[in-house]
Amino acid sequence: MVSPDFEKKSPDIIRVLIAIHSENELRAVRSLVDQQDDMSVVGILGSGHDVMHAVAGFRPHVVLVDMFLPGVEGLETTLRIKSLDHPPHVIVMTPEDGAAYKLAIEQAEADGYVPYPLVTKVLVPLIRSFFRGTSG
Repeated sequence: MVSPDFEKKSPDIIRVLIAIHSENELRAVRSLVDQQDDMSVVGILGSGHDVMHAVAGFRPHVVLVDMFLPGVEGLETTLRIKSLDHPPHVIVMTPEDGAAYKLAIEQAEADGYVPYPLVTKVLVPLIRSFFRGTSG
């Protein structure tokens, strides 16, 4: 399901598309992004089937993709997004930190990853780092 949020329309706003299937994680991530003056959630998806359509339609700057997204799973979704001519940044959301996740995420060409337990500390600075020329 895609639900646009058009409250923040400034060209300086970072447009974020969220593709997370778990209600608890989705609620936490959306709340965190919504609290930022420089970010806006432009769409929410619960499966990987509609991500490419949403990326084309909403033209997000950043896509947050659950690693275990149903339908088209998160790493395949990431590969598809990154194959676009001018892809947005992709952050893969994982249940925990781990070497196996890191390797798979790197192979999927994601721009970063955030374990759900670290969302409140890591996600916003990582997103902002893409637009401030710093590494996150």
